[in-house]
Amino acid sequence: MAYSIQDQYDDPVPPTDSWGRFLSMRFRERQYFYDNLNIPEQQIIWKELQRIEYFRDVFKNRKLSASDAMPLNALLEEARASWNTIAFERCEYELAKCLNIASEERNYHILRAVHARGGVISYDGKLIIANEKNAIDLENYDPDEPDYGYNGWLMAFADGKRGIDDPMCYGEFPHQKLSIRQLLYNKSETPLTRTENRDELKYFHLPANNMAWVEVNLTITTTL
Repeated sequence: MAYSIQDQYDDPVPPTDSWGRFLSMRFRERQYFYDNLNIPEQQIIWKELQRIEYFRDVFKNRKLSASDAMPLNALLEEARASWNTIAFERCEYELAKCLNIASEERNYHILRAVHARGGVISYDGKLIIANEKNAIDLENYDPDEPDYGYNGWLMAFADGKRGIDDPMCYGEFPHQKLSIRQLLYNKSETPLTRTENRDELKYFHLPANNMAWVEVNLTITTTL
């Protein structure tokens, strides 16, 4: 919706990585933001969107319980459509209440946008991916693998510094992430490797209690 005023809420700690910034902005701003990113940052966003679409497809026919008439995803879409219809039907009445009241200016602009939309949700926020397919790094990106969609987190510290960034990861301290596959199985470049520099401290977080990952981690840190 093309609101003509700014949002009321400002994030006190705005995200610094491209994916976090992408998620935090309105749908109408995402395409321009994406088009002006470099290729690695576009790849990150593209992969995350593919992951979301994959899981949406997996869950689209799941029901909350066996007695439900419709899948959970269909119930959500029905609720969204119902809300939008009710909001549209009430627009003229609510607009009249807001007219010429300074404190209601923001609501007035939002209601006008809802009214202009005509009670139909038509924009899904999907990106137009303009890059050639071979510009997207699809290596080790298999939905059938158990580590699909998982990232590891890294916070690295150096003596006298607030934090340091590892070039293998994306994002900036303290939000650096790296795919589990790269973190655990790319033995030549993974930041899990031991270092003789006693002035550095690294903290890693794996997002699940997967013993296979723990064993790989122990193997890497004790042998490299």
